[in-house]
Order: sequence, then structure tokens, then C-alpha cells
Amino acid sequence: MKIYRALESRSRSSGYFIGEHLWNLPGISCSRCKEVWATTGVAYPAIQLSEFIDLKNAQKESVVDVDEFIKLEAMVLDRFPHLEIITPGTSFGNLVGTLRGRNFTDFVPSTPWTLLMQEDTLNALSNSGTLDRLEYGRVQLKDDSLVPGTLFEAQLMPRGHLILSSNGLTEDSACSLCGRRSITLPPRMKVTANSIPDELNLFRLANFTTIVVATQKFVDAYIQLKLTGLEFDEIEIVEDQS
Repeated sequence: MKIYRALESRSRSSGYFIGEHLWNLPGISCSRCKEVWATTGVAYPAIQLSEFIDLKNAQKESVVDVDEFIKLEAMVLDRFPHLEIITPGTSFGNLVGTLRGRNFTDFVPSTPWTLLMQEDTLNALSNSGTLDRLEYGRVQLKDDSLVPGTLFEAQLMPRGHLILSSNGLTEDSACSLCGRRSITLPPRMKVTANSIPDELNLFRLANFTTIVVATQKFVDAYIQLKLTGLEFDEIEIVEDQS
């Protein structure tokens, strides 16, 4: 078994998407560690929150205290219990924005932690059996003059676990009230074998959510279908060291 970090192609020269999701949970202002923070990369584009009046009101605030965030988190998890990770700054709902440039690749560049694909690309990968159990959100474009076709965002579930011991980090590094801890990407990424999901060929790392991971099956399908817009760096897999 092999896994890879999926990255925007560094040699590309193509159009790209810029925008934001319909809903974002506020960040946290912590009274204990005195930090104001939110995470990047946790997004559930297939989940709509329009029915939650309290979340509509909360979105007007950029940050809340820890107790208020816990209430918001519980509200979402009560409605969507299959979501394992809800963090400050978590995004929900469709991406809304615009396309810039031209010569769009099959995977349209956006932020490095967002995976956008054209409809034909999605269909080709789905027909290959590569995207089983993956959900999507349809991208809402403000200006359709440059549309290469309908765009979709893959809902990447946080699953794999990146080993951080090379940075000298432990669980004690986290704030005991809000859970925040400052981490940097190790020079050599290693993921524990037992944290890799059997059912998904695309996911993001649960403890470093800006990293998008693809399995060998996905990479093989990408190559076979001659798709464009991504490149892949292999990630080392190690047995659980606990």
C-alpha cells in the first residue's frame, strides 16, 4: 500500500478559482492561552447549515469564547454525528466565487487544501470506482463567462494521522482549555498505517488538515485517465508506535 500527498501541479499555467464557502464556524478567543485562532482545511461542502438560525447569528461574529464554540460544535454534531472533526473555522456548504484565467485543467486550482474537479473528471473517476463513498459540493459561480463546465468540490474527510514526534510535540503541547497547539510540517512526512481509511481513496490528514492524501488506486486512475492539474509526492507509512 502506498499513499501520496496530492498537490497542485507546479508546472501548470492555467485558470483558477477564488471564493469561499457559504458557512464558516467562528474562531476561538481563549481565556487561558490568550490565543485567537482557527484552523484551515476542514471543510464539508456537501453539508448545508441554512436551517441553523443560531449558526447564522454566530457567523456574524469572527471569534467566540470556548464555551460558545462548544455549544455550536454540539449543535452541528447532534445533526451530523458522522462528522468526527469540527474545529474553529470549519467550513460548510457550497463554494461560491469566480474563475480567473483560462486553459483550465481537470483539477482546477484553488487553495492547496481544496480539491476542485470538472464534471467530466468527476464522472471519469467515479466510473473507474475510484471515488466510492466520496461526497461533493457543487461550486456556485458568480460569473459563468469562463466556465469550463460544472465544478465540484470533493468533501475530504479528516482521517490519516501524521506523526509529529520529530518536532518534539506531545499531547501536553495543547492548551488544556481550547485544545490549540502550534505545529509545523515535519521535513519528512510519516503517517501511521492504522489511521489510513480502507474505504476512501482521497482524504485529508486529521491532525494536519491542509494536507490532501491520495491512495495508489487514485494515482493509478489519474495516470490512466491522463488527467491534469495535480502531482503527487509519496508519504511514508509506518506502523503504529504506541
